[in-house]
Amino acid sequence: LTDDYTGRIKDACCSMEQDARRIHGEIGGRHEEVDRVIQLLIRAGVWTPRLRKASDAGVDIKDAARAELALPCTSWCFDLVAVGVLLEEDTTPLCKIMGFAIAALKLTWLVTIGTQPIDSRAFSIKALSKLAIPWSILAVFVHAFGVYILGMSEVDICLIQIQAVMYIVLLSVGVFFSIVRIERVARIPGVGNAVAQLLVSRGWKRSCRAVRSIGRRPSDD
Repeated sequence: LTDDYTGRIKDACCSMEQDARRIHGEIGGRHEEVDRVIQLLIRAGVWTPRLRKASDAGVDIKDAARAELALPCTSWCFDLVAVGVLLEEDTTPLCKIMGFAIAALKLTWLVTIGTQPIDSRAFSIKALSKLAIPWSILAVFVHAFGVYILGMSEVDICLIQIQAVMYIVLLSVGVFFSIVRIERVARIPGVGNAVAQLLVSRGWKRSCRAVRSIGRRPSDD
């Protein structure tokens, strides 16, 4: 797609002049619109109305349709351990409810992304991957604080419940973003474009720029 592409459809040429006239006739006066669609296709890897709306809201949609599969392929290990611990016979009824809640939320997330188009699926996976980072840091801090500061046992039921609640919140937010999708997140007043950019960005540099831009309008940059 990028071979000999100058960034302007007006510069495109055909091997046959007849084809060139027909194509440019079909485009008419919409050259700028076609140029924008091609740029979006090059950056995102796919063209969809959702990505166009997100781009219009100020989100850099580079690689937005390319999903990292590491999280959905490996997180089942943690899910099975968490649900298994919470559903043990000697746990409290509250723990069992949390275990079923985690299983239901994860299944909902998987069904949602399994029925989504490729761009929405990629956004859902990236969003949960990004959310898992602060959750992991907070979970380690809570565990260390409980065990080494408060002197709790590593299998203390209260500590397990706190971390289970945190995981339920993580999955709930992940399901929320998978249902709302990128174009609606990008249009949240004030912070939408920055939040969408943070969730969809692949590199840490772009993610950090998105954090710094929270609260700005797209035109402020």
